[in-house]
Amino acid sequence: RAIEDFDKAVELNPAFIQALDNRGSAWQALGNFNWAIDDYDRALTIDPSYAASYNNRGNAYRGLHDHESAIADYDEAIRLSPRSASNYYNRGVANGLLGEWSAAIRDYSFAITLDPIYSDAYYNRGGALGNLGDFEAALADLTAVITIQPTRADAYHSRALAYLNLEEEDAALEDLNTAILLNPELTI
Repeated sequence: RAIEDFDKAVELNPAFIQALDNRGSAWQALGNFNWAIDDYDRALTIDPSYAASYNNRGNAYRGLHDHESAIADYDEAIRLSPRSASNYYNRGVANGLLGEWSAAIRDYSFAITLDPIYSDAYYNRGGALGNLGDFEAALADLTAVITIQPTRADAYHSRALAYLNLEEEDAALEDLNTAILLNPELTI
């Protein structure tokens, strides 16, 4: 239904950038990344300075596993809107998917600087730090996630893994038990 509404809005005003961008997001939510990219392209043809469409198109490229194109779009979104934490966060995700852990950590750190309660940025930075073997720093980030979102089961699970890597078995077991209590469906 949302796409139909955006279709009508675009039909009435073909230069309605927000309708094109939102329709792209609706296509993306349905997993139709190519149609989403088409709408973001149209929006950017109308206004090449519309940062949200670069960020959203980057997400669509990421959905297609084209992480390099995603990063290029996030770079442009950051250039146009350097105070948007989500632009840095999304570039961090793409860098992480490429195994570029240091670049991902820099992006997540900047997102956290802009939004100190951005729990997903802490969570992903913790994972990236763990991938680099810095389990103490990963533990600190995952603890920050739990402080922000005390019922987030995946954060307890990930923190348990950090504890295990630090050979703190009792703390790991406690976090695993909490994770299971919070989400009995969680795969351990």
